[in-house]
Amino acid sequence: MLAILKAHLLETPADATTPEQAQALKVKLVTILQAAVATVEKPKAPMVRPVGKRVQPKRQPKKKRNGK
Repeated sequence: MLAILKAHLLETPADATTPEQAQALKVKLVTILQAAVATVEKPKAPMVRPVGKRVQPKRQPKKKRNGK
């Protein structure tokens, strides 16, 4: 983020920046911040099943079975 801001200020002084340049700079900075937030969020943990024990799903009643 700081590198983008520094590069912009080296090209154009702050008082000479046009509104279009300021908007483009803002878009770049917001994109960087959104990417940073996306990497911080933890993915959901997978469901942990007991080791060595198979869990059999319960059988549905005969009336609710599809195609059987």
